[in-house]
Amino acid sequence: MVSKSLTREVAIVSSLASNSNDKSQGHSISVVDPQNSVVLASFKGNRSKANSLALCGKDYIFSAQSFGTSIFIWSWGMEQVKFKCPTKEKLCSLNTSSDGGFCICGGFSGKIYIWEIGSGTLIHSWDAHYKAVTVLTFSNDNCTIYSGSDDAM
Repeated sequence: MVSKSLTREVAIVSSLASNSNDKSQGHSISVVDPQNSVVLASFKGNRSKANSLALCGKDYIFSAQSFGTSIFIWSWGMEQVKFKCPTKEKLCSLNTSSDGGFCICGGFSGKIYIWEIGSGTLIHSWDAHYKAVTVLTFSNDNCTIYSGSDDAM
């Protein structure tokens, strides 16, 4: 008997209204089939910008909110936010490790924060840049963090 893989490729997109300062506009995260553009799932209450949305394992979606100082977390199968996690400052970038163990965020101050996802513990924060940390990623083995900033350092 031949077993077929159930792996499916999807695109996860975040919408932000043209007037991004209008908090009353409905914003969402959509899971889309790239083959036919069919929306497979939708998550409400998101207000994030570029480089602020990440998958965490196969169970959660993390998003640094552009209005306020918090990270929102959605669970598959739930349209509404499951967790709202306060942060020390307004964040402009977010990513999670491929093993789902860590979440890294970059602040407008130039600080980088790293949390252990299982416990929610803030492991470390440091002044990494002189300007906003606009992009963050982990190396393939999750041992190194790469960051980019408006300061180009």
